[in-house]
Amino acid sequence: MFPGREEAFEEGAIKTMDALSDSTGFLGYMILKQIGVCAVGSFMLDPLSMGETLQTLGANPPRNPRPLFKTLDAIPSPPEYLIHSEWDTTEMAQLGFAKVLVNHNIRKIHDDGVMAHLIRGPYTIFFRPMMEEAGWRSFL
Repeated sequence: MFPGREEAFEEGAIKTMDALSDSTGFLGYMILKQIGVCAVGSFMLDPLSMGETLQTLGANPPRNPRPLFKTLDAIPSPPEYLIHSEWDTTEMAQLGFAKVLVNHNIRKIHDDGVMAHLIRGPYTIFFRPMMEEAGWRSFL
């Protein structure tokens, strides 16, 4: 992400995903922006606390753990985003995302709104859910 282009990227990503939303099998999406790192959850503690943790292989928590930083101190620069989308099947997701390349209207939205603002290209990964419960999908 080029510095200062976050709003334009976010707007372009929303427009792109909205344009894809009428694709067969599309269930919904959400855009996540990383706002920092949890020091305690990442075991980024002060050296004394880390030593206490390692001495017992984590069996006993440190007496007075102090994180090395606050969550918002670790905001990535440039910002990092994750666009999560849900589809009926992996095949429908692959076909849906292919529309970005072949549908001229969607490609224009994507090129101008997303690609024009990236320093590093997008990376598309497909996952298969291990636990399937569709009740939460209405919130996407």
